[in-house]
Amino acid sequence: MHSNKESILIIIPISPFLNAGGAKQGLNFGLFLRKKGHSVTIIIPDRPRNKEVKTPVNIQFILYFRNNIITKGISFFLFVIPSYIKYISKNNIIYVYGGNIIGVEAIIFLGKILKKKVIFRSTMLGEDDFDTIFRSKPKRLKKYIFDTLDIYHSLSPEFTNKWKKYFPPQKVIQVMQGVNTDEYRPVSKKEKDLLRKKMNIPVSLPVFISIGYLIRRKGYAEIFRELSTIKSPFKYFVIGDYFVSSEHYLFSHSAEMQELYRLAKELLGEKIHFTGSTHMIGKYLAVSDIFILNSSQEGIPNALLEAMSCGLCPVVKQLPGLEEYLLFNGINAITFENTNHLHNLLNELLENPDKCRFIGINARKHILKTASFENVYNTIFNQFREHP
Repeated sequence: MHSNKESILIIIPISPFLNAGGAKQGLNFGLFLRKKGHSVTIIIPDRPRNKEVKTPVNIQFILYFRNNIITKGISFFLFVIPSYIKYISKNNIIYVYGGNIIGVEAIIFLGKILKKKVIFRSTMLGEDDFDTIFRSKPKRLKKYIFDTLDIYHSLSPEFTNKWKKYFPPQKVIQVMQGVNTDEYRPVSKKEKDLLRKKMNIPVSLPVFISIGYLIRRKGYAEIFRELSTIKSPFKYFVIGDYFVSSEHYLFSHSAEMQELYRLAKELLGEKIHFTGSTHMIGKYLAVSDIFILNSSQEGIPNALLEAMSCGLCPVVKQLPGLEEYLLFNGINAITFENTNHLHNLLNELLENPDKCRFIGINARKHILKTASFENVYNTIFNQFREHP
């Protein structure tokens, strides 16, 4: 195959415009692949739930109604399977983003029947790694189907080790999912100051930022409590939805979102600002100094890669698969095990801005070396060019 003739089908579970990590990653990588000269189609087995945004990539929704078991069954056989056959047959490479896609085994099976190259990647430990996938039946059939993959794209050593418990090691390729390092880049002090003035942020004020839905899994309650003990002035941006409608896939979390919002305002008052869903993530990162992540469960978070690519200093809770692969404590990040230590770590960085800048510079360097889209592209797609 020649790269400029490869047509690529990316399958994601929900709309990327809902800002879910895996879906957003699928769209962003699709945009990158298109710039590389590929024909790219993204399909989503879900009905559009909000006003969609036009993109250069061809995005197709497949009608799948999740209301109850009857509508699920009817729409799966009437719309989903025929659409899978239609789009898989038209493309050379099938890239499956996560094990929570409806009929994921059918996608892989159809890909092999139709003699396509099939790549599968997990998105989150505890959700779709292979220990988790094989907790449900039929295990033997699942093992047979996943064994037909051409490539398992592992995001970290944790995912790799779980794959190797069940399958041959030669099919796994370990590389981070990637980030657009041109879009997410450091800005000069002059640019940063100008942006801050436009956004009414004092030039000398320390700015913290977190990105992600306002849900308990992200560890926001602990962050709010720790930040409330910091005496010096600061601004804290939380990027992501904190109120969702009944149509949103996270509507079941709406009560905890409101509970966390009230807690934040009670503890931090005007120091915290919730942006809601925004297309200005790059600008908010550009005006920030320190990125905070306190999740209890993640894969390789897009937001973390974006923050590191922008040269922010990451302060991150220790998570399986991240340390000694993406994060090196004191070099390109500050990692912590106990959230009760967070305020001390942040105070230390506020008192030592040179250390904060040093870590941010190293974070950017590490992303350029290991997690650019270019690196992912060369690592994954070269396999097909070398072994057609």
